[in-house]
Amino acid sequence: MKNKKALLVIVPFFAILLIFFALSFMDSDKDYSAEEVRTLAQFPMMDLNQPQYITSSINDYVTDQFPYRSFFVKMYTIFELQQGKKDIRDIYVADDQWLFPKTYLADFTQLTGHVIKASLTYPDVTFCYAILPVKNYCLPDLDNYQYDTASAENLAILQNIFKGHRVQVIDVADYMRNSFSTAEKEQQWYKTDYHWNASGAASAAEYIIDQMFQAKIISAPLDQSRLQFNNIDALYQGDLNRRFSNQFSMHENIVTVSAIDCENYRYYLSADDSQPVARNTIIGSANDGDVVDYNGIYTYNIAYYRVVNSDAPEKKTLVIFKDSLQNPTTDVFSSVFEQVVVIDARNKEAVTFANVMKNADIVLFMLHQNNPASETEAFIK
Repeated sequence: MKNKKALLVIVPFFAILLIFFALSFMDSDKDYSAEEVRTLAQFPMMDLNQPQYITSSINDYVTDQFPYRSFFVKMYTIFELQQGKKDIRDIYVADDQWLFPKTYLADFTQLTGHVIKASLTYPDVTFCYAILPVKNYCLPDLDNYQYDTASAENLAILQNIFKGHRVQVIDVADYMRNSFSTAEKEQQWYKTDYHWNASGAASAAEYIIDQMFQAKIISAPLDQSRLQFNNIDALYQGDLNRRFSNQFSMHENIVTVSAIDCENYRYYLSADDSQPVARNTIIGSANDGDVVDYNGIYTYNIAYYRVVNSDAPEKKTLVIFKDSLQNPTTDVFSSVFEQVVVIDARNKEAVTFANVMKNADIVLFMLHQNNPASETEAFIK
């Protein structure tokens, strides 16, 4: 009798496994999981000299390429939310549908060491390191469970590590946290994304420019009348909401910023004038759909681009090494500087650091307070 009951469980179980095993051969492998925001394991190379590697790689591959994986991830997420859980897949679900990613302690030794070395190698160039905030740090009142356990410590390291060196530290994180009310800061950040909107980004860029002016790095402050802000009436696809299979509202405060004379600027994908492009190749090229996302509203994460403003008050070249928080700020800087060069070292580019430095007057690192930016470090070393 017991054997019959066992068979009633075992046979259907293995039948289901066989069905999914067969389906796995019918479906092509996926490279990326939008729900998990990560690259998926691919079929491993078979190296008989490393049997343990083969075993673990096959296990990762089977797990990541399991048929209908995205469906099961979605069902799991919905089940967790329906139970009222707050901590789900490294995301904290705060009140009023605010989503906060988990933060981690970072090792800045390599990055900051090479920034300091570069500042000594190019003594005629001014080096600035702008510590950009993460959402958790800016909105601690919405994070009652103290989910952010690393940002303050990472910030403290960056505030002190450049002391005694010729690198100007601009503490945007503390400025954005302490200079605005909670209600104001809620209007500066997307609820269901890692990122701020153009309202928050422009405030940060204005502070950076003001600090450069106060330090006499530049002679002209930002003229706010040269900027215009617009609201976009569309649904917003937040990166964190995508991870939750859009279980949260897509009605967000979508703000853009542009320079009033931006149509007169010249745009290039090359260090010389060989690759001129239209503005919408770089900035704001996908903001007229029913659903918009962060990169499409502001700038794509392009490896290298230049903006030239011949009428700018500051006749200098600003080189920006970025992460994605920089994306909405390009027009703000371009309204001040004659040339703005933006480099995203996460993408491969033929241009070298030495070539970039030939025409640089100011180098600005715009990286959030938890970002050790290994790709940027590798680019500048």
